Amino acid sequence: PLERLAGTQMLGAADRDLRIAAFRALQDLADTPDGLQILKRLLRGDLDVPGVALRPLDRWTLLTTLVAHADPEADALVDIESARDVSGDGAKFRYITEAARPEPGQKQAYFKDYLDVSSHPEDWIVDSLRAFNYWNQTSLTEPYVRPALGALGQIKRERKIFFTLEWLGAFLEDQQSADVQSTVKQYLATPGLGDDLRLKILQEKDELDRTVAIRRAYPHD
Repeated sequence: PLERLAGTQMLGAADRDLRIAAFRALQDLADTPDGLQILKRLLRGDLDVPGVALRPLDRWTLLTTLVAHADPEADALVDIESARDVSGDGAKFRYITEAARPEPGQKQAYFKDYLDVSSHPEDWIVDSLRAFNYWNQTSLTEPYVRPALGALGQIKRERKIFFTLEWLGAFLEDQQSADVQSTVKQYLATPGLGDDLRLKILQEKDELDRTVAIRRAYPHD
């Protein structure tokens, strides 16, 4: 229902700002064949958001959603967009989009790139973290929570000051299980963990704690 509402408001809302807000919401909400088809029609130019021109970032965000959902047309559309956008930003956006690919080998390669000496600029990595941890891929990303926590010391030494919060938020906020919550609690008991990192973890685990509490109170099949 939310997906349909976003699609309806994107095309028919009287206020342009509301159409833009609905368009951006649809990028995150779309997960049915009908919703993903709307995204593909926007990319192909078969459908327009009235009064709104798609920026390159908008187009790549649509592609990230399609890749994350393993849409059968996603690869061809990514190749078309790469040929269309040959700028430096285009290369960055493709790196971000590919992080959302729901394949174990892809996740492993990206995580290694994040922690090894990467040939990619830090802002590419920061902007790809949410795609790597796409909300529908927790079964793929849950195994990386413990290594991500274990890498905090390295990240604190090697990355810019705000990278740590981006890293923690990306790896924790979309997780849903009590197992991950337990992993975080165990890591918080690590001897010698500095107060600065402890506070950052506590700050970023709030979303996980709320999610686990809600799912416990309202279990579903």
